[in-house]
Amino acid sequence: MLSWKQLSKRQCVFRQTFTDKWETDVLEKFNRLQKEGVNPKGMEFYEVVNEDGQEYFRHMKAIPTGGICLACHGKTIAPNLISKLDELYPDDKARGYSVGQIRGAFTFKTKL
Repeated sequence: MLSWKQLSKRQCVFRQTFTDKWETDVLEKFNRLQKEGVNPKGMEFYEVVNEDGQEYFRHMKAIPTGGICLACHGKTIAPNLISKLDELYPDDKARGYSVGQIRGAFTFKTKL
């Protein structure tokens, strides 16, 4: 069984149900590292964990905000695009980013 998902940092802040404890802890670690000056472009973490007697391989890779991401996730978004984003993604909070900020992470988990 392979479980994969993309996490948005802001979704995690406002809707904790999207992440489990491991994912939340790793996202917080990524945020601390970035504040210390580590470039998020190569930021990733993996380990083998035991959950209820079953071993899993867990992996997470940070998603840094790129220039193209700012059209929908930046601080200045075109009004017509804001309307469409609000229509399609009414609960989305992933706005206000700058280039290089961690926007979220890719994560997966698989049984060993």
